[in-house]
Amino acid sequence: MVRKASFALFVLLVCGLMSNCPSGYAESRVYVHFFVVPAAVKSGKNLSEELTTLRQKLVSLAGGYTELGPSRGGSKGPNGEIETEDNYSFLVAAPQNITAELKKYIPQHFATEHPFVLVWEAASSFPLEP
Repeated sequence: MVRKASFALFVLLVCGLMSNCPSGYAESRVYVHFFVVPAAVKSGKNLSEELTTLRQKLVSLAGGYTELGPSRGGSKGPNGEIETEDNYSFLVAAPQNITAELKKYIPQHFATEHPFVLVWEAASSFPLEP
């Protein structure tokens, strides 16, 4: 999956900041998921409808989401050149790790076989519920 370097740095910054929260501040431990979905969908599907369905799925799984919006990522391709891809980036905090659900859902609806998902444990200022 093609990744955007600036988003990776952003995610690392957020991860570092969240892991340094004082333990007395946090009421609960959560899982934070950063992931991208390609701007391309499976054949015969509509991008707008698929994004709407994804948002509903995230509310069902985690209780909410933060849509970081359109992004562009790049990585080294098989020929050694940089390949880029347009994506939509999301940040989701959930009371449980939803990586398996995301890795199953995304390829069924978007043009990718291997979704890019980063996940880490963090502290939340209030309990989360799906």
